[in-house]
Amino acid sequence: MPEENNQPSSPSPKIIIVEDTEEIRNAIAAALKNEGYEATAVADGEEGYLFAKKMKPQLMLVDVMMPRSDGISMIKRIKKEDWGQEINFIILTNVSNDDVHQQAKEIGVEDYYIKSEWPLGKLMEIVTNKINSISQ
Repeated sequence: MPEENNQPSSPSPKIIIVEDTEEIRNAIAAALKNEGYEATAVADGEEGYLFAKKMKPQLMLVDVMMPRSDGISMIKRIKKEDWGQEINFIILTNVSNDDVHQQAKEIGVEDYYIKSEWPLGKLMEIVTNKINSISQ
């Protein structure tokens, strides 16, 4: 029997995962859908830009090193657009060096997730905290 919810139902937050490794992309998308988010997964920065333009998500999880368009370049491109001003970002990477973190900070992205060091549950916690902070 479904759990009753006395709050008005609101649309699920839209999240785009931009990750070139298929297994990681699929695992994150499945975990987000399990948490009740509307998740779309794409393989590179060019697709990420096109889907962001079409969907206007609340949040994007973005890998840094990808073919066609890297994550930092894609975020810069989105942030230049009027429609991209409201999108929030979390960087996904296996590169734990200060250069990548500094590049992210320079474009206004503070949230940073090192894929190889944290379990998927930790990413879901970060996403939930970010979505909650956006909603306030």
